[in-house]
Amino acid sequence: MRPKNFTLTAGQVHRCATALLQDDLKLPDHGPKCRAEPLLPLWFYAAARATSVSDTCRCLRDAPSDEAARSALIATAPDIAELQRRLDVALAGDLPRPLRLGGPRARPATWS
Repeated sequence: MRPKNFTLTAGQVHRCATALLQDDLKLPDHGPKCRAEPLLPLWFYAAARATSVSDTCRCLRDAPSDEAARSALIATAPDIAELQRRLDVALAGDLPRPLRLGGPRARPATWS
């Protein structure tokens, strides 16, 4: 029999992505008003809409100011090699074993 279909809401996807990445990225808080937890969905939104962090902060009701979000990103993000390593660990955690071990299907088409 075919498996039953179910629908994911945008909120469920956001919560899952945040939970998946938050543990492995280990981004520290940047002051009491700009914690790491609400910044991940902010950056997801900016990436999904291919827009700037400033524009995202203007669009979202409960977002921090664009300057606070930008300074938090600059102050807390590791260098690009370390960030990529952490993202690889986070995203490979739930992959089937053959994909984690490498092979032709292990990388998305956008990676070179």
